[in-house]
Amino acid sequence: MASRRDYYQSLLSNPNVQRALASIRAAEGTARYADPYSVGFGGRHIEDLSSHPGTLSSFRDNSGRRNKTSAAGGYQFLSSSWGDMEKKLGLTDFSPQSQDIAAVGLLDRAGALDNVLSGDIDGFVKDANGTWASLPGSPYNQPTRSKSFMRNAWNNYTPPADIPNVNAYTATPTPRPSDNPFDAILSQASAPSPSFPATPAAVQREALPDVTPVSFDYSRFGPAPTAAAFDNSRFGPSPKTGRLPAAVPDQFDAERFGPTSTVATTPQQLQRGLLDQQLDAGNLPGLLGPATAWPGQAPVATPGYVDPMVTTEPASIKTAAVQAPETTGSVSPGGLLSPAEAAQVQQQQGLLGGPLQHSTPAEFQAYADRTRQAMQRQNLLGGLGGGLLGGLVLGPVGAIAGGLLGKTIASRNFFPEAPPMAEGQKSQGKAGYASLNESGRRAYSESKQFRDAVDGKMSPGLW
Repeated sequence: MASRRDYYQSLLSNPNVQRALASIRAAEGTARYADPYSVGFGGRHIEDLSSHPGTLSSFRDNSGRRNKTSAAGGYQFLSSSWGDMEKKLGLTDFSPQSQDIAAVGLLDRAGALDNVLSGDIDGFVKDANGTWASLPGSPYNQPTRSKSFMRNAWNNYTPPADIPNVNAYTATPTPRPSDNPFDAILSQASAPSPSFPATPAAVQREALPDVTPVSFDYSRFGPAPTAAAFDNSRFGPSPKTGRLPAAVPDQFDAERFGPTSTVATTPQQLQRGLLDQQLDAGNLPGLLGPATAWPGQAPVATPGYVDPMVTTEPASIKTAAVQAPETTGSVSPGGLLSPAEAAQVQQQQGLLGGPLQHSTPAEFQAYADRTRQAMQRQNLLGGLGGGLLGGLVLGPVGAIAGGLLGKTIASRNFFPEAPPMAEGQKSQGKAGYASLNESGRRAYSESKQFRDAVDGKMSPGLW
């Protein structure tokens, strides 16, 4: 398989490739020298072409900023671009032929080689202006040539005498090699299989000879079977031997296999039959195994035997040893709480005025009825007050708007009545303040509502 270097070298005889290379040399300014391949940046002469000189030269771009470049050769290769092509293509010197091969490699890397081969000048310039700064449209802020200059350089170039005219050039270059090592294997696998030409003349086939059918010869397998009755004696004597006359043919005796049983027609009968077989064989079925779930039926939940004196469940709140919680609100030292937790709960209940009381459904319903009636009264008073105030200020329309606004404000600012508290829970002035902890005393000093509730001046709901 040809290497990429061989492929690029084979393209050097293509007239369009020659025109593209000549156009690049003209744009870079090296074509006006006697030996374009020995020209360094700025026109200095390169004495040794064994390798890229790598010499840096100063220049100013279009904005006047000073830069440095290592451009050298007929195509003004930078040292970095030349090093890349030198490594990939295996170039060993900086000779004119190596420079031409590397220039074709740069055209291929820029995606301009196909346009060059097809003769598309504008496409070639557009794709290659990112590689050579002198081509039209180059983004490097350096002097560039015009498109007309590139067309003239392309069209006015005359290939050497040993290169045929572009119109008569019919040679097909070697296919571009692939960098993928598996492409060679796939190309071999996809190669067309050899074809064979069709026979020009008709093939005369000889007729097959007639075949006489031959009857099957059973004698090869012993004497032919007779029409006599089946001889059961070959399997040993039967229980009827000796009980029937010799003239009566021996028949199949079904009694030798025992009495026939009922054929199982339901899953339950089949299960019972399987269980009987296991019992007859001396196998006891596992009592702890799951019940059989027959198709189309729900699993049979067979309750297992549970010893009332032994339990396998872990100790938890689900066991019978756990007593129901007391409803009086007191904390039993022997309950679910540890002594430290029970003491902490008792301390919290003391701060709340004693054990919490549980309201009965009737008490809760009565409290809900009182709350609903109080809300209705407050909404009515808010609506009447707002309507009266709006009517006095804005007339009938103001009365309607004031009534709706007053009802809305009354609904949003409604605070339900505090539930009734047990005796001893209501605060008693200084006595209530003395029972507060540090957090409660801070709230007492900062909140008037909390302070009024503690001192008994308002509903004890907050307290």
